[in-house]
Amino acid sequence: MASALAESFMQALQETERTGDVEPIVQLFSDDAELERLAQTLVERGKRGAEHFWHEYLRVFRRVHSEFGPVTEQDGRTVLEWTSEGELNNGDPVRYAGVSVIESSDGQIRRFRTYYDASVFTVLSAAKA
Repeated sequence: MASALAESFMQALQETERTGDVEPIVQLFSDDAELERLAQTLVERGKRGAEHFWHEYLRVFRRVHSEFGPVTEQDGRTVLEWTSEGELNNGDPVRYAGVSVIESSDGQIRRFRTYYDASVFTVLSAAKA
């Protein structure tokens, strides 16, 4: 069974994807949190960084929904396996999978890293050209 924070994260992400409101997920992050995507070199910091991170995530989709698979937790670190499916802004369907790593303390997310094959977005864009 996943921890309360892992459950809260999964529910908040699905709510954010459904409504476009990033506030539910941003509230899970500490004021000094670090967020990063493997595909980018920029590290976002704090709640403002979390807000920007999640707005940027939503920006490429008309709609998206993530489903979570196995959750592994140990010593303040949570690994979430997921699959996301939806439609890009250009109308192309998209489905991709990845892993997100959450490091937490005091019931808040201190560090968030997500890993996925970003080439799916490039391949779809190239096929349209």
